[in-house]
Amino acid sequence: MTLWVIITEPGYMDRQDVISVSANHPDPQYAALFSRAIAGEFGEILEPSEQMILINVNAERGIYLDNATRRINELDFQLTIVQNAIASGAATVAQIESRPALQAELDAYSLYRAQLSNLSSLPGFPTSFAWPVPPATPFVYVKPPEVTTPPTGVSEDELPWIMTSIRSPRWADRARLSIILLIIFEKTKDLHGEEEVTVSATGKPQAVELFNRAIAGAFGPILDPIEPVDTGDVEAQRSLYSAMAAAKVDSLIGRLDTLQSAIEAQLKILPALQAELDAYWLYRVQLAQLDAQPGFPESFVWPVPPASPFVYVKPTEQLAPVRGVSADELPKS
Repeated sequence: MTLWVIITEPGYMDRQDVISVSANHPDPQYAALFSRAIAGEFGEILEPSEQMILINVNAERGIYLDNATRRINELDFQLTIVQNAIASGAATVAQIESRPALQAELDAYSLYRAQLSNLSSLPGFPTSFAWPVPPATPFVYVKPPEVTTPPTGVSEDELPWIMTSIRSPRWADRARLSIILLIIFEKTKDLHGEEEVTVSATGKPQAVELFNRAIAGAFGPILDPIEPVDTGDVEAQRSLYSAMAAAKVDSLIGRLDTLQSAIEAQLKILPALQAELDAYWLYRVQLAQLDAQPGFPESFVWPVPPASPFVYVKPTEQLAPVRGVSADELPKS
């Protein structure tokens, strides 16, 4: 039984708290308060108000919902791992056998959580109602009874052999004693899809029947067996050639990058080199024409050589004059 009490504690300011106490409370002080309240130390025990009951019920429901959600997430994660293993064909026998139990427990906890979320719709909520019963811990999986005669009218032993598609017959080997068929089984189509099945003239009657029908051409012409090819030497040689080609590609890329960098650097200094060359050409011409200078050779002005180091001044770009006509309309020189 849970009781609600009001406690006044001295301090800087009087404070009143509403707390929940019970005989089995984990805090000994709260359990002691419960016993003192039962003994009448705090006066007559009043019936709780509906609002107080609702607060208590919602708090308790929140704990149950958290526990249920945590378990649902765990089961969903485990079931996803098992289903992925089954879909990839890597599942163990234990994983395959655990799938129905995991699904059943997940369904049980999902139902329990839904019932907790819909408590307010129960008769008598919140003062007198029946709490939903959680799944047992540990969960007990009860395997559904096996149906000896399925609705299809065939026995359980024959059920796996109900097929919706059979195609592409191929000899299993050169001996031509067995045939590989691509089959979709009704019972496992959602789990495995199309499967390779090897049938021969010996074995279960259903397999023998499929073998005889394949021989008779019921599923189309029987293809030759796929011969295994030893590609070990070829793969090793290809790996060697690929490594050599990759090394050469890396070397050429490095050389090309170096060359392109050099070209770009030289293109940047090309105008300065041309300007310096033009300046020295002019200087040489002026030296060659010294005798034409006034006062030569007694008194004249020597030509000024280009600066060393040469200083290149990039010419300013001049906008083309606006002529009112397009470039195509200008006279051709």
